[in-house]
Amino acid sequence: MQEVTECKGEESDLGEIFRLAYVSEVSSVFDLSDLQEIGEKSLRRNAAMDITGVLVMDEGRFLQILEGDERAVRDLFKRIALDPRHQEVKQVAGGLQKSRYLSSWSLIGGGKSSVPDELKEKFHALYERLLKLDEMIELRSEEIELLKVMTLFYAVPLI
Repeated sequence: MQEVTECKGEESDLGEIFRLAYVSEVSSVFDLSDLQEIGEKSLRRNAAMDITGVLVMDEGRFLQILEGDERAVRDLFKRIALDPRHQEVKQVAGGLQKSRYLSSWSLIGGGKSSVPDELKEKFHALYERLLKLDEMIELRSEEIELLKVMTLFYAVPLI
């Protein structure tokens, strides 16, 4: 099951934007149908708060990037960290940036897909690297692009 949604985040594109990334694992209460619910609810809420982002879930691992007003993004992250469907939530990046990388994205990818093994391996390597960090970093543009590409593969139904 996958959910792919899109919203515009153009209002905040003219000034600095706050970008936050976290990793987590699915908990025992998570069900794959929760991914669709997360997508539907986050589309409405995030659009109202001018938050854009991308969430990838693969083999029980979440990696999400959120962009928007700092207070709104931090408040959303606090709610996510308390969500019982997540465990081992760890913020790995956070700070003001000159522009959005995800200005018209609010995509969620997970479940069964045709994601090539090479992309999955890169995702898992990135996840492991972020998990081992002792301090927050700035995600590289190619890492963000990896997540975008993965969500697009999740959007293509299996034949």
